[in-house]
Amino acid sequence: MTNVPSARRAGIVRRLYRAALWRVRNRLLLTSLLFGVVPILLIAFLLSQGSQIVLGQYASSIVRDALDHQIAATETTARLLARSARVLATGSAAALNTQLDEIRQQAPNVGLVLQTGGRTITLPEAGGLRQIPDWMAPDFKGLLESAGHYYIAASTVDTDTRVLPTGPSTAKRSRG
Repeated sequence: MTNVPSARRAGIVRRLYRAALWRVRNRLLLTSLLFGVVPILLIAFLLSQGSQIVLGQYASSIVRDALDHQIAATETTARLLARSARVLATGSAAALNTQLDEIRQQAPNVGLVLQTGGRTITLPEAGGLRQIPDWMAPDFKGLLESAGHYYIAASTVDTDTRVLPTGPSTAKRSRG
């Protein structure tokens, strides 16, 4: 009978030993997961966020450069039109229409608001921008928002003539 309690004790010891090893194995697996896999996932997440920030800055730089180029081209157009606007305003109606038709053919996507001698001429006649805003400085150049549409604009003044050519912008204000 002395063997039975020792056999029982051996069985209990074996069960405790297996349970302890099971717990240790689980702890080792959990530890390796926390120290091995989680940092790799965190590093991958941080790398993706960092690359998204860098690529976003690069894309905004490209867009800004393209807008600056379009604004400079619109400003050049404004200066050229301001010089020839005096001739347009002093000429006859037929000469004015001929000159406006030439402008339409050369720059079909460009809108124009011309103020000279108390008159306001818009091109195209049914365009989105019908007059030069009161708040606009004489040497304004940049983006202009009117009625939910954005325009690339540059204002130029030559004596009593003010010219505002506008280029189309594909951006549209979101109504949220």
